[in-house]
Parts: sequence; structure tokens; C-alpha cells
Amino acid sequence: MHFDDRIHEFLQRRPGHACVSGPPGSGKTTLLVERWRALVARGHRPGIVAFGREQRARLLERVIAPGGAYLGAYPVTTHALVASALLADPQSRPLREVDEMLVLGRLLRRESGLLSSDLAAISDSPTFLRDLLHAVHALAQHGIAVDDARACIHDGVSDRVCDVLRVYARYREVCDARGLATFYDAAWRAAARFGAGGVRSPLDEFDVVLVDDFHDLDPGQYHLLTRLVPPDGARVLEVFGDTAGARFAFRGTSDRFFTESFPSDYRPAQLELAAPACDDAALRATVVALVSGTASRASGSIAAPALDLPLFAGAPSASAVATARPAWACSVSLRLADDEIAEAQMVAVRARAAIDAGVAPREIAVVARDVERYRSILQLACHEWGVPVDTGGDGDSAADGFLYALLGALGSDGDGRFTEALAVSPYAGFLGDAVATIQRAYASRDGFDLERLIRERITPYLEPGDEGARTTLVSVGDEWRRYNEVVLHVGGGPSLDEFRATYLVAREKTATAGNRVALLSAREVTGRSFHTAFVCGAADGFFPGGTVREGYIPFAILARAVARVNADAARDIAARVDETAAERAENALFLSAITRATHALTISVPSRIGGESTSPSTVLAVEERPFSVESASRVESPCAHAARAVAETEPSAARAERVRKLDTLAAWWLTPPRAARFPALASFSMSASKLNSYARCPRQFFYRSILRLEEPESIYLRVGNLVHEALKEIIPPGATGDEVRTALRAAGTREIAERLVAAGMPEAGAWMRALSVHYLQDMLQRVAELEATREGEYRVRMLEESIEAVIEGMPIRGRVDRVDDVEGLGPLVIDYKTSGSIKKTYPTLVDKMQTEYWQIPVYAAMTAVNGIAAAGFVYYALPPGEESFAAGVQLVPGDRPAPVPLGRRPYRYGPVDTRTVAGAMAQAVEIHRTIVEGECEYERTENRQICPNCHFARICQRSRASI
Repeated sequence: MHFDDRIHEFLQRRPGHACVSGPPGSGKTTLLVERWRALVARGHRPGIVAFGREQRARLLERVIAPGGAYLGAYPVTTHALVASALLADPQSRPLREVDEMLVLGRLLRRESGLLSSDLAAISDSPTFLRDLLHAVHALAQHGIAVDDARACIHDGVSDRVCDVLRVYARYREVCDARGLATFYDAAWRAAARFGAGGVRSPLDEFDVVLVDDFHDLDPGQYHLLTRLVPPDGARVLEVFGDTAGARFAFRGTSDRFFTESFPSDYRPAQLELAAPACDDAALRATVVALVSGTASRASGSIAAPALDLPLFAGAPSASAVATARPAWACSVSLRLADDEIAEAQMVAVRARAAIDAGVAPREIAVVARDVERYRSILQLACHEWGVPVDTGGDGDSAADGFLYALLGALGSDGDGRFTEALAVSPYAGFLGDAVATIQRAYASRDGFDLERLIRERITPYLEPGDEGARTTLVSVGDEWRRYNEVVLHVGGGPSLDEFRATYLVAREKTATAGNRVALLSAREVTGRSFHTAFVCGAADGFFPGGTVREGYIPFAILARAVARVNADAARDIAARVDETAAERAENALFLSAITRATHALTISVPSRIGGESTSPSTVLAVEERPFSVESASRVESPCAHAARAVAETEPSAARAERVRKLDTLAAWWLTPPRAARFPALASFSMSASKLNSYARCPRQFFYRSILRLEEPESIYLRVGNLVHEALKEIIPPGATGDEVRTALRAAGTREIAERLVAAGMPEAGAWMRALSVHYLQDMLQRVAELEATREGEYRVRMLEESIEAVIEGMPIRGRVDRVDDVEGLGPLVIDYKTSGSIKKTYPTLVDKMQTEYWQIPVYAAMTAVNGIAAAGFVYYALPPGEESFAAGVQLVPGDRPAPVPLGRRPYRYGPVDTRTVAGAMAQAVEIHRTIVEGECEYERTENRQICPNCHFARICQRSRASI
């Protein structure tokens, strides 16, 4: 391995505090590994502290050869393992973030007074809870004591920030009382326990401690290191960090410990590594620009002659720039793709070519700022080109979905969506209709036993080779045990709904990548190298990108509030919402991403992302630098080409039989389709409302009126039914117009409304009953106002009459609200419309008569069967909270008086051609015939605006291709 003379001098120097800095790709990690080997060779006992588990695993692979053995203390640990070793206590419980969500959520529900600002209204929101937890972490990572947090609550601090400080203080008290520790305060707790004495440092086995990614330390981790490896102690601290700054700043880390605190506290010898020298001019210029824009230096110079001393006698100055990485001979190309799909296809094609050329799939990485955007399309593209890919360890999604649906169906499933999802799961066949039985059978004395349910009811039915499903079931069982342990510490009983919402959704996937192309985020790829790398989405605003999001918690105000007790905490918390700091961090991520490839790098820019036009990232300076630029359009994969060829082939039974030997699915595709069959009904009674439902959406009509699936009843519908009861009680049959108006004025509408609501809605809560009384009383007053405007003399002839008849072979039923005999006009049908919408003018009523207002022709025909030749029809529209009005049509020819005020043009009332009424009835009869004879296809409406409010939308989406 080639190193320059200064690197060789560093590797051979005697142990002493040292600081190695350099930008991404400069060879810091390689130098750390070589330093470890050099120290071992000279008889020292070096140990490595890595940032996290993945970094630890990669370093172990490098310091211990595959198949090799190592005697002595385990050579690589992490900050979390160091802290947990000091906190080892059977009474304590370390918490993951998902555990913390549970603890914090229960605390807010139990002590609702902790939130006194407007945040109290959204205390049940998972998004708010996550934002609040991040604020708690920001305070915990800086070791802010409970008393200090409460001292920051004073006049002038915003109510939201006071809530955050109050919750933090109480949360810490609960955790302390119950022995709960988190990743964010474990280091502070460990330092306190070590300082109290009686415990042995987990770093005692080492005489030299090498710390990787030192720029990503948080305050607690640095504080613990200074206690375990003090500047004046016998143990030596050598740190390796990035001048581009912290990568995990969102977790509260800060490079100020690397650039300021460590040089000040330890007075180390310093070695600065050069940026990687790339043969490609465009990439070299991009790296240089990003390094100069992201490099961080100490805020003030440290007057310390020791810093300028050589590493050892005769060595050059420690501040000289050294080269740890040889010349970087990497081919670079910039691809301008049409969109994300074209980009994913380009990646799949080039990855396939690299694999065919002998590159192992595990040596290929796809790097994205937002992996969720690329996960599905990259997986599909790679599948079409035969590229093995790991997009995040999704595990067995069918088993995941089945368990999620099962836990939902056994828990609270008010709208039935979990039951619906369970019904279509491939794992649900053995359950049948036994969900309720299972719930009873597997409920133990202490609560629901999910492990027993999985073990006895689900696992025995899996196929022997279905290892993905078995892994899913085992991991969910593990999560259930962990959930119960946390609940035991927190207090209260376990809840199936809480487990599903908190743990099952957030469950970590543990599928191993194996020898596959990896999709990695810009943070995950830090510190790794690959033969071939693709950096996707390099468009302005996307990568580098990421806007500062403050969410529900005002971090800037929180920073000012805590400045009085901890200035460093205030500085780091404020940086979370600082645009300049965010831009630097984003550029550092991009710099890290484009330095991961050792041989071939492809940077791609989609011309459109999410349908919006984009341009290459400004940091690339495409117009100025000599990138090798190519375009990438959507292409057809061999799989798609074959599928299209099959799809365009005419169905043929003989051809399908030949193809079946090659592909069962393709043979099915070529098999002539069966004749379409639709439900035929032996008998079916129509009504005006059913015709309205059919005209609105035949598919919705099928679910509601043919299958008779239940749907929730709205408050407007329930109150509307009570309106009919009230008016039937108030208006006596045979009353004249004056008597009707007098009865409405004299009626105690409040008393009637309260009595009817109490009797008709006994299960409703007090708030719902009060609202219903308000609506009902309002509607009754609207009827009185409409009656006051009526013109001419009239007498009530019929009230709330149910009618059943057969009209031209169509059985029909309905309820006529009211019929008045109007002087000069004749019988007038009145319908109270308490929900839905009605057009306000008679021309629009006529236009809609065959699609929305079937009541007009149908009621005219129904009253005729009872010997009443309706001369007119009027709607009393009583929409809750809106203007009431009366509108209708005259059903007989001739010049007759209007029963309601005409108003201004266009009038509220006018004549309709009798042929229009007859035509509407003929269409109703034809609709009924197609339904009963099995000719109706029940196709969905083209008006998709009604879909979001349709109770059957989920069923309809799943079965959109068939009934």
C-alpha cells in the first residue's frame, strides 16, 4: 500500500494524543486500520471505538482477516457499548427510540397537564410525538439537568418551549425513577456512574484508544471519553475525523469537539490528510470545491507551541498536509435521465453490464439522498434486468402485511379496514371467519398473548421452505416480548392497538444484503468504498438538498431559552434550524457520496422528479467542468419486451397450450377469456333513493343495495330522520296553511328536539346529543320560515305515507313526506331534503331529473297509483348550517299558480314537459330490468371526486378490474 513519508512517520510514532483530519475519501479509516496494525506489531494493546454497529462490523472485517482469530480484548467497540458496559444493571432498561415513543406517549396521556399551550390539542399525533421526542433528545444529549430545565421556564419564554422543558424534566424524572436509559443520555449516566467509583472502565484493556468518525460525537460521548481517557492519564487517545463536519447532525452530534474541544483539552499532534486526487478533471474540480466549502476549522487559534512540534524528533511539522490515498483512477460519467424511472433503468442496465464484466454485486452501490423515493422503482428495474439488489431488507412483505392486519382486526377496527386487509392476505385462508374466536381463545388472564397465537395458530400452517415468513413471525414475537418488558417498567397494561401502532410499524428490518447491489442513503454509505457507485437524484433542491424543518417545536426559541444554563447546548440546538449549517451538512453528504467509488462513478440527474422539472445540482457546475455527459431515456427491458410480445398476441387455446410448457402465466394470458357474468336477481324493489345511488356510482350502488354492506350512518342522516318524526308530530293531517304556520310557531321545538334526540340516539355522548339537538331545532325553524313564505291557500292531504306499487313491471317502494292540496294548482308533493345538495332553480332541477332527482318522476308515478295526480313537486332544502330554500317543478301543463315564491330569474319554480317525466320513468324501468336480468356491469363513475368520501373506496380499489 502506497503512503507518503509523513504517513509512514505517523504509523511508526510512539503512542501519544493525536488528531488526524481529512475530507471524505482521503483515507482516514484506512490509516486508522494501519495504525492499529502497527501498534499491535510493536506490542501495544490498541482498541478502536466506532460510531455505530455497522461501522463496527466493517472495521472488524478489516482488522481481523476473514477466518482469522484474535486473542485478547475485543478490538472494536462502539460508544453505545462503552456506555452500556458501565450501566450494566439488572434493574435498568435501555430504550430504543420506539420504546421512548411508548414511554413519552403514556406520560402525556397520564399527566395531561404537562402541555398547557396549543400543543395539547395535538398530543395524540404521532408526528408531534416524534418532534417532541427529538427536542427531548436535544436536551438530553447535552446533559441538561432536570432542575436546569425547569429554571429555563420563566416569563418571556414561549408557551410551546415551556411545554417542551416541562415535559423533558418530567420525562427524565420518570426514566430515572424506573431505571430507564436511552441512547441519548446513556453516556452522561455512564460518566456519572464511573465518576462515583466502584466500576471498571471498559477501555482499561487498551493502552491506545483509536476513535473513528470523531466528528460525529455528541456532547455526552465526548464527556465520557474525557473521563475514561483523561488528557493527563496513562492511556492515549488518537482520533480520526472529517473536516467536512458531522454527518449525523440530526442526532445532535457536533464537530466542535473535533475542531475545538479536543485540540484544546488534549494538545494533540495533528496530521491533516489531503483531498483525494482524482484523474478525472471534472470530479477533481468538484471535490476541491466541496472540500473548500465544507471544511471546518476551530473558531479561535490555540496558543500552544506543542502543536507545532514534530510528531517525533526529526519529523516534519505535524500541520503539513499528507497523502494517505494513492491517485484515484476513477472513470466518471454524468447521466441526464428523462425521469426517475429512466434513471432507475439506467442504473439497472449499467449494473448488469458491470456484473457481466466480473464485478461482484456486493461491490456495487446505489447512493440516494432519499432511498424511499428510489426503493420501489429500483427494485422493479433491477428485477427486469436480472440484477440482484438489496433495497433495505424488506423481508417477507406478505407476512408483514398479514400480521399487521391480524393485530388490527383483533384490536380496534371501527371501520373494518383491517378485517378487509386480512380477508385478502394469502396467509389468512386458514383463519376463515375465526378472528373473534381466536381473540377469545388466545387472551390470557394478563392480556392478549401474541406469542402463543403465532406459535399455535400461524406457524404450523407455513410451508416448510417459507423462511421469510418464519423470520417475520419470530421478529414480531421478539418485539412483543420487548414491548411487554417496557410496559412493565413504565406502568399500566399492554395494549394490542398500542403495540401495532408503536412497534409493528417501526420494526427494524434485519434481512442481510448478501452478494447483492445495495441501495444506501448518503449517510449509510459514509466511510465505505465500492468498485462501482451510482449517485442518484443529483438535482438542485434534492441532492444536495433538504430544507430545514422545525415542525411543531421551535428549536430556535428553545436554544435561546437554554442559553442561560448551557451556552454550548444553545449553540448546537440552534444549528438544527440554521440554513447555513444545513447547507454545509448537505454538501458534506454529497461529497462523501461522490468519493465512494474506486473504479467507476455514475452521477445521474433526472430531468423530472415527481413530475416537476429539475436541473443538475449547482455544486456540480456542469456548465464549467468537463463532465462526460450522456442522456438516458426510458428503455424496454428484455422482460418487458417478452411480456409485450405475449400481450399483443391474439388469444388462442392451441397457442396457449404450447406456451404453457414455457410459462404458465403467459399461457393464461393467451387463453381466450370466458364470457362475462354479472349478478342476476330473482326480485328487487327499486326506490327513488336507490336510483339516485345508481346514477351517482353504479359500483357504490352494488355494494350498498345489492350486497347490502353496512356503512356508518352520518349525524346528518340520523337528525334528518328525526325531522320527519318531529314534523309528523307538529303538523296535523287536514290542517290549512294558516293552521300549519300557527302549529310551527307554537311548537316547542327545543323540547321536541331534546326528547326525540334522547329517544333516538341513546348511545351518543353528551356533546353529540347537544349538536344533534341544535341541528334538529335549526331545521324545524327553517321549515317554519319556508311555510311563512308560501303563497295561496292549501290544505295538508297526506303525511309520511309509505307506498309500495308495481310500475310497468318494476316493484317500487318509498315514503312520501307530504302532499298538499293547493288552490288553483292541485296536489303538490313536498319532500324534506335534510342532507345532500339540491339545485336552487327549476331549470337545473329539470336538467338533473334523470341523473340526480329521480324522486320527482318516481313520486309522481307513485302518488298516481294511490289515485293522486300530482300537479307539482317541491323540495324543502334544509342543509345544516346553510341557507334553506324551496325549489320545484310543475308537473302538469297549463298556467297555474306557483306554490312557492319565484324569486329572481332563473325562477325557483316552473313547468316541466310531461315527456321529460315519462322519459325519466322509462329509464328507471330499464335500469331495473338490467339489474334483475344480470346485464348490469356496475362500472365505477368517472366522477372520481366522490371517491375520497365513499365508504366502499378500499374494496372498490382492490376489485376495480372485476366485481
